[in-house]
Amino acid sequence: MSGSTVLLVDCGDDPMDLLAARIQRLGHRALRVKTPTDAYMALSNARLGIGAAILPVDAPVGTLDGALAKLREVAAEPTLSLLAHGTRPGPTGQAELDRAGFDLALYEPMDAHALRFQLNRALAWRHSRQTRRATRAPSVAEVKLRASRRAKEGRLYTVSPGGCFVAISTPWLRGTPVKLDIEWSDGRRLRAQGRVAMTNVRGNLMKEALPVGMGIALEKIHGDAATEIMEFVQRRLRKLDVAGSLR
Repeated sequence: MSGSTVLLVDCGDDPMDLLAARIQRLGHRALRVKTPTDAYMALSNARLGIGAAILPVDAPVGTLDGALAKLREVAAEPTLSLLAHGTRPGPTGQAELDRAGFDLALYEPMDAHALRFQLNRALAWRHSRQTRRATRAPSVAEVKLRASRRAKEGRLYTVSPGGCFVAISTPWLRGTPVKLDIEWSDGRRLRAQGRVAMTNVRGNLMKEALPVGMGIALEKIHGDAATEIMEFVQRRLRKLDVAGSLR
């Protein structure tokens, strides 16, 4: 599929071999190059279908904004997204990365759900930053689910005030009414009721961009849970932004 390959420009102090392996485990093709010149050559090859390029936050380039502009200029894929990878720099460094033109950040440590979420955003986006907004955010919170007398446990992949996607090996059928008990990392609990809106299971129709599991439309949220979810989404997305801690 066009634009489905992720290019890693492995020219920083920290090798990207582990990141490449993680990306491939998520179902994406990861192509590593060692220099910006190699990156230019790869990006200009339309047959590679590169839709996103990852550069280290400490990329040894003369002018970072010029280097990023050149990557976009030579790219055969018109929807190329650029991601910064590494340890989150201080405020000055974040501002520099943002001004240079990075679209998203992969600041370590980054859990598997956040990495999948960021890659999906990068491979789906267009260049206009005004359209690059999300109303949901990734999470790794544990979820206890109940449908009639049956109970299961899973982990959130994404959540929004209107619904969530739960990573679980044996999802219930579409249309099943579900009660959810979500435990946030700070110990708070969120209770809601909903209905299975879609499932993603292994087979010919499996969506590789999603984990195995089910999407649940939330129909009734108890207490102030809707506000808590929206606040969580906003906080989480800020952390995933290039200059998130500055906004």
